[in-house]
Amino acid sequence: MTALDGPGQGTNPTKPETLHRAEDVAELWHVSRTKIFELIRTGQLRSLRIGGSRRISESAMAEYISRQSEVAGS
Repeated sequence: MTALDGPGQGTNPTKPETLHRAEDVAELWHVSRTKIFELIRTGQLRSLRIGGSRRISESAMAEYISRQSEVAGS
């Protein structure tokens, strides 16, 4: 858990959560970088601003995927 995580975030309090660049998430999910920034802008995907960069935590990625899975299962 990092100082940037909220209560209950992260899986190991001694190991900081991995943060990913939007470009890396886009590549992992096989979508465009623009789509990732759209998800961030619309509040569907949480991100952190560090300096002039955006970073996306693994827990934010998992939350988004979980919500999408729930919608698809409805």
